[in-house]
Amino acid sequence: MNYLVLSTLPHYLALYPKNNSLYRAVIFTSSTLSVLWHIYNEPINIIFYLDYAAAAIWFFYDIFLGFHTKNIYTIFILNFIVFILNQSIKNEYVFYHSVWHIMSAIKCYYIASIASNIQIS
Repeated sequence: MNYLVLSTLPHYLALYPKNNSLYRAVIFTSSTLSVLWHIYNEPINIIFYLDYAAAAIWFFYDIFLGFHTKNIYTIFILNFIVFILNQSIKNEYVFYHSVWHIMSAIKCYYIASIASNIQIS
């Protein structure tokens, strides 16, 4: 197993906080598609498009949940920072993208923890 796959796995920790089943399904699906994409050495195929679509859905779900709490700005800024950091990786891709995975997973766990306290009516 390569470093990109291993460093993607901590995203599953975002399933730990008690959240609604739809949010948990988004987390599981997005994380699984990312793992699969890295297992198959990042081809531009259907997994690529599904991975990015699931990541976008996760982002929009985070923003949706953020509107139900005072943390909307924190949630948006953290997602924005992680996005910009991903886009800025140019050299030593495996190393820096693996580090980015860990930062992203921490962000995901933090937001899932915030979301676990949200009551949507």
